[in-house]
Amino acid sequence: MLALFIDLSLFVALTLALSPLLPGNRTITTIAALAGFVILTSYYYFAATWLLWGKTVGGAIFDVKVIGDGDGVMSVKAASLRWIGLVASLLTAGLGFVLAGLPGRMLRRASVLQPRVHRSITCQPHPGALAPAAEKGSPATPDRDGARDR
Repeated sequence: MLALFIDLSLFVALTLALSPLLPGNRTITTIAALAGFVILTSYYYFAATWLLWGKTVGGAIFDVKVIGDGDGVMSVKAASLRWIGLVASLLTAGLGFVLAGLPGRMLRRASVLQPRVHRSITCQPHPGALAPAAEKGSPATPDRDGARDR
């Protein structure tokens, strides 16, 4: 949820940055045009970042990655459905997020409500593990503690 909060704050900042460009007499048409632009931009932002990198800016900050079924590549259809689920959840004051947290067979089938989220962990190998195979009689053979025999 914190990653989503970061992503939504980007769109609040975009809206605030563009609002001075609206004409002085703000009509429903100009406000609707700004809202439509922000919504369309949000689709391209979320869908493109999920397709290209598997995570948004907020996901990168909190190290959360969304992966597709099977081979790990998300399709355009899956990204679009995920964005529709995100917008529907936000428009219903978070009801979709609450439903996604509930256990149940029906909810498990809905890939929009139950996405697979992957937290990446980086492991560093032991320094002696990547040493080239020592030749016979070479003094550069690591022992059990990783120290070199001399």
